[in-house]
Amino acid sequence: MSCQENLAADFPAVLNEWIRHSTTPGYYHQSGQEMNSELKQALTEIAELPAEQRNFVNTVRAADQALDRYAARGLTLKTVASLQALPPELTAETETFEASYQEGLARFASDSTLFRALENVATAPGEETELKLALLRRLKNGGASLPESVRIRINELTGKGAALTAQFRSALQNDTSAVDLGAGDVEGIPAELLAPYTTKNGSIRLPVADPSIVRDVLTHARSEATRRKIYLAYRGRNDDNARRLLEITRINAEIARLNGKSDWLHKVITDRSLAGGPEQVEALLNDLKKGFQPAIARHLQKLSERKGADGLNTPLRPWDWFYYDTLLNDTQGAESSRALNVENEAADYFPATHFLSSYFNYLKTTFLITFEEIKDVDVWHESVQLFRVRDLRDGRALGFIYFDLYSRPGKNASTAFVEELISRRKVDGDVRLPVAILMTNWGPYDQRATLNVSLGDVQTTLHEMGHALHALFQQGSYFQLSGWTHPTDHMEVPSTSLDRTVKIPEVLVALSSHRLDAGKKLPLTLAEKLAAGERGFQLLNGDFFSSSHMMNTVFLSLLDIELQKKIAELESPTDLHALYRRMFIDFFGVDPTDEDHFVQTFHHISGEYAGYYSSYINAGVAAANVVARQQELGGVMNPEALLKWRREVLEVPQNEKRISEVMESFLGRPLSADPVFKEQGLQP
Repeated sequence: MSCQENLAADFPAVLNEWIRHSTTPGYYHQSGQEMNSELKQALTEIAELPAEQRNFVNTVRAADQALDRYAARGLTLKTVASLQALPPELTAETETFEASYQEGLARFASDSTLFRALENVATAPGEETELKLALLRRLKNGGASLPESVRIRINELTGKGAALTAQFRSALQNDTSAVDLGAGDVEGIPAELLAPYTTKNGSIRLPVADPSIVRDVLTHARSEATRRKIYLAYRGRNDDNARRLLEITRINAEIARLNGKSDWLHKVITDRSLAGGPEQVEALLNDLKKGFQPAIARHLQKLSERKGADGLNTPLRPWDWFYYDTLLNDTQGAESSRALNVENEAADYFPATHFLSSYFNYLKTTFLITFEEIKDVDVWHESVQLFRVRDLRDGRALGFIYFDLYSRPGKNASTAFVEELISRRKVDGDVRLPVAILMTNWGPYDQRATLNVSLGDVQTTLHEMGHALHALFQQGSYFQLSGWTHPTDHMEVPSTSLDRTVKIPEVLVALSSHRLDAGKKLPLTLAEKLAAGERGFQLLNGDFFSSSHMMNTVFLSLLDIELQKKIAELESPTDLHALYRRMFIDFFGVDPTDEDHFVQTFHHISGEYAGYYSSYINAGVAAANVVARQQELGGVMNPEALLKWRREVLEVPQNEKRISEVMESFLGRPLSADPVFKEQGLQP
């Protein structure tokens, strides 16, 4: 069986057509209708087959192909929408499309006729049977084996929940909240930060929907009143989202009960996850909490003492953490952190014009893959590049990646992602190769000649490439066995493992290339400073809680679990905010006050991560174990170590073998929290 070396001839044209039409009113509505009509027709054709004529091709593979076509177009159109900075009227239309797309997936997964048809089809051992079983698992989890009245109710609830989720996210995406500041409020805040928001008469209206702006203010503002004002404004946006989140969680709880589960946690966390069922996941989180809390207490005590040294006797609050953490880590007494100085010193070693080449060389020497640019193809903007990825060992093509790396007018500047537009699948005797898009925002394309890629963007690009590599390396031959159909926590392991390598000096050296001399690498001593736990890496992702992103994720995972368990007791947004406050105090030992309404901005648990935000922690623990294992095998830049990781984990299709078993086989031991604690400096 051969692999298709080239993209399907019509794919680039179709993709560009979709992008060009993405700002046309009615386009998403029309697309949603077409997709759902095509899916319905495909399922009808399968249902109408006489039982004696059913076989693998016309039933099992046909169902997989119908789902593949639906998901490919749906995910691509979602990606197209995410690329654009859309006006409110189109944003509302994309919300409707998203809800319709999720409803279509739910209808497929609850199709009882398809479930019975698949059950009774004979399949050959191997991939045919694996595909059948994977589809049956999807359908059983979607309620296809339940009575019709129950399935109808589940579909109604799913549609309502999807609409609420779209509204929740749209409210955040389109938020224009701002805070007015006077000259006396901004002492310590860099003038260049304030300049874009300062009027001719000197008044300042600072937007608080952008976490990077909020972080900078919290880092530099000397006035506690200003920090408090900005912090609470950022976390108090979109009050309607608190109500939406409660409704979504109640809907999920009812869907779980209709499926015979005690709660939503037992619906979404299965024994196929990395850490096991809900009880095992919660136990892992509490073990991590227990291990982290002494370090949290020590650090916050230092911040409290530093605040006291300023003559302030007010309690330490979360809005103080960035500011006093900066001062605490500043041996020179200046307002900017030492890490920022180090980052500035290293900046010219990561110029945008050189970085992609250095990046590809790094992937060539480590993962043994090469990138060939395909230039004779139409793309949606001159900054976008398309590459064919090959295996360096035998030259075979693995797939294709679009890179959309720069910001530009009309592009959504607030997100970075990878989406698998087309999955790996058998097609007419050939293997159709996957196509992915990697999108981020390094900075304006028209300024690329002088632009440096920030350390945060270096890490983000590595993270997203981990997702892309997972899609490229997968060896499943059918949609339901390939791509990203693994449990959510496993899907995050490749990306989380790769972005962790920014803490390793040799990786930063390999990724570097000086602006004035492409052959000149970052000095190892400077790389060691960047990789030694500096703030540039500890405080990514808008983390306003603590000096460790992972500690914060443990807290949020426990919050998510408690919300699912206590939803019957939460009658109002006030109850929701009180739950958050209690858990924050218990975890961090600091009172965020009853004005901190963070939960209504916590978009992850309004949608696909509801009840399973812990997948990030499962992935984080697994990634720490993976990196530790790679180091044992010769290092994270050792090709043999990475080939073992690739063969034994990344290439494994979804099948009856649980991913926890796959991971344990690669590690040679069960998952352990020890590598996490070592990463965080809590163990030698």
